[in-house]
Amino acid sequence: MPEADNLREFQQVLEEGRCVLKPIPSSRWSHADYYSPNPTDKGRYCITKLGFYDKFFHFDPEYFEISEREANFIDAQQRQVLMTTEHALQDAGIHPDKVPKDTGVYIGMGIIDCPGTVSDNRHLYNGHTVQGFAHTCAANRVSHYYGLDGPSCAVDTACAASMSALHVAIMSMWNKECRIAIAGATSHVYSPECVIAFSQLGVLSATGNCAPFDESNNGYVRSEGTGIVVLKHIDDALRDNDHIYCLVRGTCSAHNGYSMSLTLPSAPAQIELIQRCYEQFGIDLARIPYVEAHGTGTPVGDP
Repeated sequence: MPEADNLREFQQVLEEGRCVLKPIPSSRWSHADYYSPNPTDKGRYCITKLGFYDKFFHFDPEYFEISEREANFIDAQQRQVLMTTEHALQDAGIHPDKVPKDTGVYIGMGIIDCPGTVSDNRHLYNGHTVQGFAHTCAANRVSHYYGLDGPSCAVDTACAASMSALHVAIMSMWNKECRIAIAGATSHVYSPECVIAFSQLGVLSATGNCAPFDESNNGYVRSEGTGIVVLKHIDDALRDNDHIYCLVRGTCSAHNGYSMSLTLPSAPAQIELIQRCYEQFGIDLARIPYVEAHGTGTPVGDP
């Protein structure tokens, strides 16, 4: 995550309440070429900050048995998924050579900001770019490298991609398609084009700060990072004397259905989903000590 290479550093960022949003560095693109304080200016964005992970482009292709030439045409998100999966397996005490073959891989993916050097120059396209920017290969590369023959898929539900990947992974385990699952998501801000699009949609904060559920909310701030978890059945984890971060009692998923707009949330649909999930898995509402919500930080999304 921004300013955090591992769980310990991420925990430290949270405990210190540190803001990790920064002005757009010239190493990404020229901010002055695309910025306008007027949010209605076409072809420009009104934001001033983003959440960058400075090491998003760090990658050791030789370690993952990938040629230098191919690595240059692989989306940075795929590379980060490989590296973060390796760290997650190490944290779980699973040797890379001993990952069970039937392990499933489920990776949440959203928008891919293709590098301009490729998208603007057709002569640079080659056989590597086909897999290098395909959503599915974010999961498939993990399965390929570790020799896994369990389910392997990318999950794209926009803002809910990581939670949907977790949901699908757990469903797969309950259906006995795999005994262990690798689940997570990745997000990367490479080029200004998508920032412009989100800014024109009116969902990005011009102040460069997130204020969900606050009357000063004026949008969210795009950031990047990668998170991976290793899932096992509780009986297997206890038998293997694993350290357990949490127990997932149940998951549910649903769409908002019809609303005023494709991107507008539906409060009744979300209420129905939460009630159904708690009832289905026998969760006593009086015993819920903490609720984590996805706040868009927009006047239409927060309610």
